Amino acid sequence: EALGAGLLGGVTDIEVTPDGMVYVGGSFVDAESGTELANVARWDGTRFRDLGGLFAEVGFSLGTSNVFSVAAGPDGSVYFGGLFTRADSVRVAHVVRWDGTYWSALRTPGERYEGVGGSVFALARHRACSVYVGGEFEYAGGVRANNIARYVPGTGYEALGAGLLGGVTDIEVT
Repeated sequence: EALGAGLLGGVTDIEVTPDGMVYVGGSFVDAESGTELANVARWDGTRFRDLGGLFAEVGFSLGTSNVFSVAAGPDGSVYFGGLFTRADSVRVAHVVRWDGTYWSALRTPGERYEGVGGSVFALARHRACSVYVGGEFEYAGGVRANNIARYVPGTGYEALGAGLLGGVTDIEVT
């Protein structure tokens, strides 16, 4: 089934939440209204809605995709990964959570570091709470992770062994 008139441009990832909401990441324009959407959008059943945008501080602008991965949480929250440092007006580091109303960085309260130190190309949710993060980075939070890590709310980032040599472009959790 078509989602309205669709999007013009590049969609890099799409995710459907458990409640049936459709979220997309990429660089695109709403084909019906001609409105440029800031790298992330939600289909509301009638049209695509801008979520407030994910932006890099330097080197990127509208029309440049900097969102590479989207993953849905069991509670309806959505995680976005890529190469960006702002979610609307919130400072983040390449991975962020959208709860349906607000953006938040992935970090544990009191933790000095947030997000990851490089590009995020893959996200996957595991069971009810943890999110696996893959890409090209050395650190996740304050932990040396080498391209792959697990984020657990309330605990923070955890390394998966010594990590991996080379970038991670996809994660499948079984």
